[in-house]
Amino acid sequence: MSRAIFWKLFSTAFIALLLLLPLTLIKGKIYEREMRRNSVEAELAATGVGSQRIAGPILVVPCTEHYLEEVTDAKGNKQKEKRRRDCTQRFAPTDIKVSGALATETRERGIYSMLFYSTSLEVNGQFDMVLLPKQSAEGGVREFESAQLRIGVEDVRGIRDWVKLRWDDATIAFAPGSNDAVLGSGIHAVLADAGAPLGGTHRFSFRLDLKGTKSLEFVPLAKQTQIDLQGQWPHPSFYGRFLPEKREVNERGFSASWKISELAASAPQAVLACETDKCAGLQQEAYGVALIQPVDVYAQSGRAVNYGFLFVGLTFVVFMLFEVMQALRVHAVQYGLVGLALAVFFLLLFSLSEHIAFLRAYLIAAGACILLITFYVAHILRSGRRSMLFAVYLTSIYTALYMLLRSEDYAMVLGALLVFAVLAITMVLTRRMDWYQLGEQLGNARARGGQAPVALS
Repeated sequence: MSRAIFWKLFSTAFIALLLLLPLTLIKGKIYEREMRRNSVEAELAATGVGSQRIAGPILVVPCTEHYLEEVTDAKGNKQKEKRRRDCTQRFAPTDIKVSGALATETRERGIYSMLFYSTSLEVNGQFDMVLLPKQSAEGGVREFESAQLRIGVEDVRGIRDWVKLRWDDATIAFAPGSNDAVLGSGIHAVLADAGAPLGGTHRFSFRLDLKGTKSLEFVPLAKQTQIDLQGQWPHPSFYGRFLPEKREVNERGFSASWKISELAASAPQAVLACETDKCAGLQQEAYGVALIQPVDVYAQSGRAVNYGFLFVGLTFVVFMLFEVMQALRVHAVQYGLVGLALAVFFLLLFSLSEHIAFLRAYLIAAGACILLITFYVAHILRSGRRSMLFAVYLTSIYTALYMLLRSEDYAMVLGALLVFAVLAITMVLTRRMDWYQLGEQLGNARARGGQAPVALS
């Protein structure tokens, strides 16, 4: 093959590689703006309220056991000394039912926005407590303090109203703090005023008015847990170890129901083992719903740039086909300008999508680039018909790219089919071409400064 063809292919590939630089810069800018968005969301959460996780309730009976321990002194004499140890008892609910509805609102700061929700959770359940003995099997005397009902709330700033506990026939106000390192932040109620004995069956209920952002999740600490949630947001994402048993999502919102037994969840057993410091995996049992944005413009723009090199390469292939098949000479600078126009598309898409809907931004950016490149190529190809064919091809490429962005699960398949289609078309169109003769003609044309005739066998 002649040197002319070799240098043509080399220069075109070199220009395509050079275009990786602006594509990389654009991707870096997208990442920078995404980090800025995340920073604004963190600021809004820091000055308002964050995601919420509800753990509990659990019933804790603080206990101290006093006992005598036989010790041997330095002279070998044995004597008994008074000792004490913690014998705190924890109880998980026998059953618990939670129901609530989420109302959403959007708060904005500059061009960024964040979704918040508010809900009133109606909680009711039951404890079946064993009667706690006053004396241990070793003969130690146990001293019990007032029992506490403890609830973990991830961000207590989201509690909108004073929470009151209904314990059997008594009403008790919750106090700040969960008083439990396992549950973290939260609230607790002291049951001394309720006159509750240390054993038996007890019913409880309370309403928790809560605000939060992004997600609401629960840690199933009861032996039988049922949660029913409804929301106005039409784009929920259910996650965690347990998915809803029933769910319905439409344009008006969602509804979901969870039913979990102690046979499936290990959290109730973990709660009972907390007195031996075995609670490390308790929070891993969490599950719930996240209110996601249907289109993350930064994720979509970043994915689009990932296909940028493929986009440029496929366009250059077709551009070169026009040059070879139509016996035209296209300078490397012209390839570069067309490639830059393709790269600018991604910058336009990203900048516009921060202010308007992603689809509208895509149509505007793609339309502007197709018009610009078609106008420029019309003078290079010296034919309105050829430039219109090139415009149709560009439109098809932009359409295929949008399909790749929308079909994340099938992006690899669609991308492979697109590359295969362009390769197949190239092979079909050039199947009769004599590349040796074409190389000589291109070299002669370059020496004359004219056009090379197409060489077909």
